[in-house]
Amino acid sequence: MNHKRGKWASQILDSRNDEGMWGNFHSLSQPTYKKVLTTEQAIRRLRILGFTKEDEAIQIVLERMCLCVSGRQKTKKQI
Repeated sequence: MNHKRGKWASQILDSRNDEGMWGNFHSLSQPTYKKVLTTEQAIRRLRILGFTKEDEAIQIVLERMCLCVSGRQKTKKQI
C-alpha cells in the first residue's frame, strides 16, 4: 500500500502554511496549542509514511533549513 497517498499523508500535507511549512524549527521544545503539528512532528510522520528527501514537502523544509543555517534567511517568529 502506498501510504504517501493515504488520508494521513493528506491531512499532514494539507496542514502546511503558505510557505509549505508547519512552523519554525525546534518548536517541539515550545509547543503551542494553536498548531496541530510542528515542523519536526510533520517531517517525522511523513518519513514514517515513506516520504524521502526527493519528495516536494521534504525538499521545501530542507531548502529552508539550508537557507537559515547559512544565514541567507532568518526564521520568522511564530506567535
